[in-house]
Amino acid sequence: MRKFLVYILIATALCACNRTSRNDVHVLDIVSNAVWGENHAYSDWNGKTWEVSGDTMLFQALCAPISVSEFDSIKAVISADFGEPTYTNHTLPEELIPSTDTGTFWMAWKSHNRFCYWCKDTINIGWGLFEEELVNDTGYAYLHIEKK
Repeated sequence: MRKFLVYILIATALCACNRTSRNDVHVLDIVSNAVWGENHAYSDWNGKTWEVSGDTMLFQALCAPISVSEFDSIKAVISADFGEPTYTNHTLPEELIPSTDTGTFWMAWKSHNRFCYWCKDTINIGWGLFEEELVNDTGYAYLHIEKK
């Protein structure tokens, strides 16, 4: 009986070691996890279900409801993959704020109370939380991934 318990203990320890940790979450997994249907696609990523559109070169995902702390948590996942954001709602120069949707700095719309924008050699990533949708500290979040 003792031998059996030792085997159970070892098996349990091995299973615990193989568990996916928070550090194994990457932003581009949302693209690879997407399941495409006729009109919509969905992706289960980072504990949320995302409605997605686009393809592997220009990918957009919408998630609701999401709290401000979850927004910050996903910002940390993106930052772990791509470093600190190039711009945020606190650092975007006013001259870059477009009056219409130009694509590049769409995250600068004043309807976002929080946004982050990563501009790297091979990829642009925008991550924003819609201010007008915030109800009880939750709202809609929008992720934009554009590969160059």
